[in-house]
Amino acid sequence: MAQLHLTRIRRHAGIALAFATLLGACGRDSGDAGGNGASLLTNAPADAQLALAVPVDYRLTEERFARWEVAQRNLDRLPASSFPKTGARGGDVIENAVARLESNARARRAVESAGLSVRDFVLQTLALAQAAGAAESGRATVTIPPENIVFVADHRARILRAQARSEARSKSYVEESVEMSAGSPSGEEADARAAAEQRPRDDGSIEISKDPPALPPIPRELPRNQIPATPPVLPPIPSAPPTSNPIPTTPPVRDSIRGLR
Repeated sequence: MAQLHLTRIRRHAGIALAFATLLGACGRDSGDAGGNGASLLTNAPADAQLALAVPVDYRLTEERFARWEVAQRNLDRLPASSFPKTGARGGDVIENAVARLESNARARRAVESAGLSVRDFVLQTLALAQAAGAAESGRATVTIPPENIVFVADHRARILRAQARSEARSKSYVEESVEMSAGSPSGEEADARAAAEQRPRDDGSIEISKDPPALPPIPRELPRNQIPATPPVLPPIPSAPPTSNPIPTTPPVRDSIRGLR
């Protein structure tokens, strides 16, 4: 039973390592790497095995591992569209892993919000994988601090829980990758759409609207047979009413001359 536990621990640690070091392959075609980080260990063993062969002088402690668990959960919550579609090949696999995570704003925040640097997260992931492998096989291909092997054996239950979460998330990565290849919106577009569809409720909570708000109908032009042929006739303007004291008219000039004779 203990041997079975150690096998599953090694599997998870390798999965997490592949997720970190092979992050650049997450967005490839589904035939390349399964479209998700959790399957990269078996689909792309070269980089993972190369990283496992790199000696890492990193001590596993309770505090560091607790922060690693939070960082791993944060990464598991990110959609597949959050990760780069391509990554650098060759060179130092650890440095490549650190560079990929640091160059991705959402992945970097997911790690750093747990109180770990990206480099610490990658190194601790590798230390977990190496210690679990040594505990399983009884021998180590690289120098491993003995206390790391003891730590992995003592924390196998928590590691297995982290494994279960990552495996469940890997299934959704496959579905998201298929949707992305079919023209689904990217992570930023999806976030913007979700933010635009949030409406505040009276109690202060947020209601997510699944359907866009209805727009008022656009007025249509009248058919030609309904357009008046001639403009309507306006009513006449009324004249001013007569005043009570009419203004006397001036007598003709001829009558005035007769009155002088």
